[in-house]
Amino acid sequence: MKGQLFLLSPCEDYRSVRTVICGHSHSFAIAHGLILNPQHPVETAAMAAARRLGLAGLRGTGMDAAYLAAMDRIAETKNVAVIWDGNQPVRHFLLTAGRHLDLVPRDYPSIRVLPGAQIVPEEAIRAHFEPSLAGLDRFLARHSPRDRTRRLVFGIHPPSGDDDEIRRRLAKEEYFVQRAGELGLDVQRIGITPASVRRKLWFVLERQMREIAARHDAPFIPAPAAAFDAAGFLKPELAGNDVSHAGFAYGRLIVEELATHLEG
Repeated sequence: MKGQLFLLSPCEDYRSVRTVICGHSHSFAIAHGLILNPQHPVETAAMAAARRLGLAGLRGTGMDAAYLAAMDRIAETKNVAVIWDGNQPVRHFLLTAGRHLDLVPRDYPSIRVLPGAQIVPEEAIRAHFEPSLAGLDRFLARHSPRDRTRRLVFGIHPPSGDDDEIRRRLAKEEYFVQRAGELGLDVQRIGITPASVRRKLWFVLERQMREIAARHDAPFIPAPAAAFDAAGFLKPELAGNDVSHAGFAYGRLIVEELATHLEG
């Protein structure tokens, strides 16, 4: 029923579940990677891993108080693999109504910047993202690893590099249509932050998540190498139906990645 929490899993009962995948909207695709897709009802490696390792995904509501309370209860007796937000670069920086920004993150493989862009210090971007990650820090602090339970943190898939596809999808996204309207602009004409900058913003956010995980001795599970195209963006066939999320095919990939961590 709508608003009621449940677990997606091929396991027979809750006692068989050993690890629960929890978190914000990106966890939807990962949780669905554990079960049969009615449109493609074929047993997958991710489903086999879910049965073998006792994997489940917590679904039913957004990240509200009930969901967080359920995460806390589950973490008392189960492993928890958490994905936290991840939409910040898209939510805050996808649309641009003026001069583009750019940055040069430390350790980033390229130091090239857009001609004429406003160069922003990486620390300013980190400070902007930091409040949205405070909840992850608190959750991991509340649930330090015990003798028989583990905490794992998922990274976020890389951004799409296809500006034309993003533009096509924007018109269907109520949030971005509204944001463009607040700026007095048509969502079909408003500027989009260039792909090179979108990838740098993702890189910075990924590093911050990795640092939080390390602070709490939680293994960090980045996007699998198979998810990246030659330019370092998300492969088109792994994208979801909007500008922010990956699809179920990506979910199956990251489930297999989780399995390697649990078995290792």
